[in-house]
Amino acid sequence: MSHSKDGPIKIGVLYSTTGVTSIVEQSQQRAVIMAAEEVNRAGGVLGREIELVCVNPESNPRRYAGLTEQLILEHDVRLIFGCYMSSTRKAVIPIVERHNALLFYATPYEGFEYSRNVIYAGAAPNQNSLPLAGFMLSHFGSRVWMVGSDYICPYESNRVMSDLILERGGEKISETYLPLDAPWESYLEVAHRIRNAMPDFIFSTVVGEGIPLLHRAFAAVGLDPYAMPIASHMTSEAEVAIMGADLAEGHITCAAYFQSVDTPENRQAIARYRARFGERLVTNMCWEAAYFQLHMLADAIRRVGSDDPEHLLRVLPGLEFDAPQGRVRIDEHNHHTYLQPRIGRANAQGQFDILASAPERAKADPYVVSHSTPDWLGTENRKSPGTEERA
Repeated sequence: MSHSKDGPIKIGVLYSTTGVTSIVEQSQQRAVIMAAEEVNRAGGVLGREIELVCVNPESNPRRYAGLTEQLILEHDVRLIFGCYMSSTRKAVIPIVERHNALLFYATPYEGFEYSRNVIYAGAAPNQNSLPLAGFMLSHFGSRVWMVGSDYICPYESNRVMSDLILERGGEKISETYLPLDAPWESYLEVAHRIRNAMPDFIFSTVVGEGIPLLHRAFAAVGLDPYAMPIASHMTSEAEVAIMGADLAEGHITCAAYFQSVDTPENRQAIARYRARFGERLVTNMCWEAAYFQLHMLADAIRRVGSDDPEHLLRVLPGLEFDAPQGRVRIDEHNHHTYLQPRIGRANAQGQFDILASAPERAKADPYVVSHSTPDWLGTENRKSPGTEERA
């Protein structure tokens, strides 16, 4: 494939604008558009404009794979931003590896993966599951109900969370999975079972349209989020905006980014986002990751003078950027990103009050080599309340 140093820099955008996960994926697409427009307004990259080729995979893993082939073979694209669910990422990786393309992945995920052809900007398990487990077990108790969507990321995330719970003397009451297109009645049935079991908290790996349904069912059976919250590393401002702040209030998320993060970069980025796409829109963790990834790619192209993936891989590892969440860095060895984990609780305004924040960015540990609770939670090597009596 020819990659001229004079023509536009073509980037494929593989985010769904329809389907069960389009709530967040649309925000990721807007983040890429916004960042590309910012780069182009500043003169492009070495005088070259970024040209986005946007396609809609409709939240269907099979379409992600086919559209990736189409972007590469028909549009001569070898730089691709996209995928949300892990099933879609895993469908795309063999294709980008075969064509030596690069996938920029901007979603928290289950870990236990490395591809030379993927740059991971979403949180790894030690940047969300581990601090979330430490916080919830310390503050709410050790009896946990786990509910997730029926695909690979929830299964793997729940496996990690199960280990963390059991190592700390806790109890997994149930592990339930629902289809991505499960109806309201299925969520209501699960909520009734949760009410009967009365766990200390619910760990949710439900995604997409299921998140509002789960919260609605939780409220419908009369559960109190301040006494028994849903804890998640996937629920963001995007889903809160859909379900309404009244259903989200009191529930807890662990993420590297919330719209409420108080940095100059974040305040300015939010203002530009609203000016471009509408005052009512909110940002979220996946939006932020897609946004800073495109700016990092532009910086990498400037440094090597080429958009060829082989050349870019010489400089992307180790690259840093002042993102809305704070300064981030791509790890030189595993292509994941140093991020700053935070614990947030949804409030009545549809935003997250930050309850705890890492004092500095955390190196990604996608294989969860260490199970230690982060020091910044104040729970290092502590057991959950009540576990001493059961030991």
